[in-house]
Amino acid sequence: MIKRLDKSQYSKVIPLVRGLDRYLSVRAVLQEDVEGFVYADDVMSPDTYFVWEISGDSGFYLEGEPSEGRAIEVNRVIREELYAIGNESSRCVDFTLYTYPQAWEEYIPLILKDTYPRRYFRRSFLLDKPKTREIDLPTGFYLSNVDRDFLDRRLDGDEHVRKWVEDPWRSKERFLEKGFGLCIHTDTEAVSWSLADYVSGNRVEIGIQTNKKYRRRGFASMVIDAMVNGAIERGFDRIGWHCWGDNDASASTALRAGFNEIEKAQVRNARSKRAKGTDSIFC
Repeated sequence: MIKRLDKSQYSKVIPLVRGLDRYLSVRAVLQEDVEGFVYADDVMSPDTYFVWEISGDSGFYLEGEPSEGRAIEVNRVIREELYAIGNESSRCVDFTLYTYPQAWEEYIPLILKDTYPRRYFRRSFLLDKPKTREIDLPTGFYLSNVDRDFLDRRLDGDEHVRKWVEDPWRSKERFLEKGFGLCIHTDTEAVSWSLADYVSGNRVEIGIQTNKKYRRRGFASMVIDAMVNGAIERGFDRIGWHCWGDNDASASTALRAGFNEIEKAQVRNARSKRAKGTDSIFC
């Protein structure tokens, strides 16, 4: 039976994180850097784990020994426990399920029974042992760390940065303690920014966003170069990046910045209630 673990038991799961280790969000939950729940098939000697990383991009991660019984148990946890938590807190509107190994595919209909799943792809990129980069900003544009001073001031458009600090990091203080970010801006307006989503050991995963007014002007590449330098300064030498399979702009930015694509994985996005326009549901 799949059981929810106490935080003191999370260390039992860490050795099982292998195929899904490309998603640093799993370790972020196990390290208690971000909010989430951890389940396992056995408290003392688990061989299968299931993690819910609670954020705006809610992720369910299932890795271990596939079986019909475990698939049914995971479905029970999703529908009876996690949906209940989500309904109470308005968090679990939808989620994306990641599984490993491939043999779990046989059991997807059982795992996601009554969750209205749709199939998508996620692309994963990695920049390994990067070198410091030169950054040449146009006149009138500035580069700032997303630190306490930055968050204490106000720029037009910086609400997106502030929201990112709160999700998935939960609080400004936690972000300032473990995370980091860079923002290109004018005197009055946020232009392009990149923040750490998750960190663990020598690894960091980052994301990027650019103000619509300033797109296609090279600012995304500039802020990524700055973020690479910031990662190096902080001792990170493996930088991860993920995007949806149809997000060609994000993938192109990653490739231009020197990231290598390491995987295109099939995932399922599902929800507790059927949404409009989802009559054609498929696994």
